[in-house]
Amino acid sequence: MTEGVPNKDIPLQNARHELYAQHRALGMPGLDACAASGFQRSSDLAIRLDERPEIMLRMQFLSELRNQQIADRRRQAEQHNEASELGVTSRWVLERLKDNVDLAQDAGQFGAANSSLKLIADLIGMKAGDNSKPAEAQPALPGDRLDEFARALNDLDLGDIDDGQFMLDELDASDDEALQQALSEIPEDDPEDLPFLNPGEDK
Repeated sequence: MTEGVPNKDIPLQNARHELYAQHRALGMPGLDACAASGFQRSSDLAIRLDERPEIMLRMQFLSELRNQQIADRRRQAEQHNEASELGVTSRWVLERLKDNVDLAQDAGQFGAANSSLKLIADLIGMKAGDNSKPAEAQPALPGDRLDEFARALNDLDLGDIDDGQFMLDELDASDDEALQQALSEIPEDDPEDLPFLNPGEDK
């Protein structure tokens, strides 16, 4: 009795067929994949397994998934290298954001200050209404988040501030005292706090 053709992103019901598809997707020859999956080492069997529709679909999906993961890791490594060459670190980003908060407050631009505070809170893992210390460093962010923070930093230039231009919602703050309290919770001398530009390690 043969299996029906399943969704290709769902493991095959037959465990040995699933193992065979996984080995083949990794580039293992059919004979070796048969033996590694608990079958007899047979070229005829390998041909028959390769021709089963459900195995063919599963092999194709797993191969595409593997290629995409490799491409993503390569892209993240390239973005990390570019950031390193520019001297952009998590501490550098936090310092610039805090400078923007101070400048915006001095200029009476509380919408701009709140937007910078929200970016800072996002980076250090703080949540609205959380009066505790900042959470531990978050897992490495994808490289494309760097562009988001860079755009936000550019938008916060005081020479061209428009309270409606920021892409993030403003924090609720009724007066200067609330802003000062939020600022006091930002760590100032811990460069290892947020290694969000170090995405090279795979879990």
